[in-house]
Amino acid sequence: LDIEEVRAIKPIAILDTPGFGQIAAETILKKYNVKTQNERGKLDQIRKELYKASHYTATFNEKYKDRFGIDLHGKKVEDGKDIIKRELVKSGWADSFFQLTGEIVSRSLTECIVKIVSDQWFIDYGNPEWKRDAHKCLDKMKMFPEKARQQFDYVIDWLHEWACTREAGLGTLLPWDEKWLIESLSDSTIYMAYYTISHIIKEIPIGQVDDALFDYIFMKKDVEVKCDKTLADQMRKEFGYWYPVDFRNSGKDLIQNHLSFFIFNHTAIFPEDKWPVGIGVNGWVMVDGQKMSKSLGNMIPVRKVVKEFGPDACRLTILNGGEGMDDPNWETSMVSSLPQKFSQLLSFVKEQYGKGRDEESSIDGWFESVLNRCIRDATKCMEDTMFRSAIKLIFFDLGRMTKQYINRSDGMPNKDIMEKAIEAQLVMLSPFAPHICEEAWESIGKKSYISLAKWPEYDEQKIDDSAEAVQDLVQTVRSDIRAVLSLAKIERPDKITLFIPSSWKYGFVELIKEKMKETRNPGDIIKTVMATDMKKQGQTVMKTIPKLVNDPSKIPAVVLDQEREICALMDAKQSLEKEFLSILNIIKEEESNEQKAKQAMPGKPAILLS
Repeated sequence: LDIEEVRAIKPIAILDTPGFGQIAAETILKKYNVKTQNERGKLDQIRKELYKASHYTATFNEKYKDRFGIDLHGKKVEDGKDIIKRELVKSGWADSFFQLTGEIVSRSLTECIVKIVSDQWFIDYGNPEWKRDAHKCLDKMKMFPEKARQQFDYVIDWLHEWACTREAGLGTLLPWDEKWLIESLSDSTIYMAYYTISHIIKEIPIGQVDDALFDYIFMKKDVEVKCDKTLADQMRKEFGYWYPVDFRNSGKDLIQNHLSFFIFNHTAIFPEDKWPVGIGVNGWVMVDGQKMSKSLGNMIPVRKVVKEFGPDACRLTILNGGEGMDDPNWETSMVSSLPQKFSQLLSFVKEQYGKGRDEESSIDGWFESVLNRCIRDATKCMEDTMFRSAIKLIFFDLGRMTKQYINRSDGMPNKDIMEKAIEAQLVMLSPFAPHICEEAWESIGKKSYISLAKWPEYDEQKIDDSAEAVQDLVQTVRSDIRAVLSLAKIERPDKITLFIPSSWKYGFVELIKEKMKETRNPGDIIKTVMATDMKKQGQTVMKTIPKLVNDPSKIPAVVLDQEREICALMDAKQSLEKEFLSILNIIKEEESNEQKAKQAMPGKPAILLS
């Protein structure tokens, strides 16, 4: 293929797209400064933006008729598609047929034959104006998880006529053609509105329930109703209070029908202020990593596990099983371990609440930062239905950090901070394990139910990255000393020397950290660093940068400075000497001739045993 012939090919502009002109792809590629096809992130964003703009706002120009003989001048793409299809079929260039997405097998393992039913009723989800409203609703909705939004966009685009009736089974008669029953997916998309009035309408005689009543309740129409006007007003008030639907949760398999119908049908029937606000989507339950099914014999009756492990353990295990669109996994090992963990939590609360010192200590700032960060992050997880992440933060991480705080305070934590931490953990854990939290709440002298307690608030001003980095450094050093002792097979050295990196290394690591936001090419980063005063450290620079680029975990989340690292380790010196029964020396790299000292890096002092 002659490359010059390829280069000579010019696109034929058949569409005018507002904001993008006639050659929309060229315009948007320049807008996003895309240079190569390898810029996948930008190209994905462009594809979504351009597809939406072309489909809903672009119009055909006169060149389409010149090229293809079909006059679509001025028509929108979404309207022109059906005309093109019709003209192609009419001219004999195309035909239509039904194609199944796969083999259909009944529960009795019998292969099914699909029957084409005559005189069938359809809901026209292909209506362009209706699709626009559905997309408008979706664009404003909260989506949990956010990645499900793309699937909804796709389904709304491809949905067309949907057969909404059947001839047999359970269901509501189609009002205008009673030989048909409304099939379940078409009949279950706005029943949330019925939830709001079900406790009242059941008291009204069936003969007084008609379309006028529902128009009065849901549409606020000024019409005569057959039932007691007081009841009608009460139902209108209930609906107005509860609607719109803030959150609708269902399985990920229902995105392609029920949940998308839910959006479509609300936009068709209700005013915009009553359109759905949020949708949550989840996966399918697994048992110890296997799909739950009768054939595998791993179906677990709820009554059985509740009796064996208690409701709190079952509840927390289910909610910890997964989040987002992942398939939640019921872990038998976890549920069986929880009764003991709950017992330990209760003992810990009783033992630690109300005890401690009144005076402040430097360690308190670290734990207050940890606590407020945990409350903030757990609150966000709860709001985003990320329950597994919330459980990790509340039950496991906060529990572990609280015990670390006690240990680092030599068993004497600040009394007020400890009480706040215990109360916050119990309140946040109570949605997952209400019974044990209620018992623990009562054990610390609380008179009201924990279910009525206010969710804890966090103070953003008390979240201190540096304070946490200081304690992370001490913990890292403690762990590293243990690892070195184990490797050297030494139980009790006479002396442990910690070498603190030279002051230039802190700026060096900060610069690498910033450059890695732009590139992961070691050569580019080396070039940037060597253009600074660090050029004199060329050998170390050349050797260190590839290591850090290949393993970013070696870069601290917060880079301190030499003075703060020394102060942190001096504060912990007595505690470390007591733990390792050794003399601890802290020396700057530049003040030592030891080869080991050169290995010191920010957040990772070098260690020498002697």
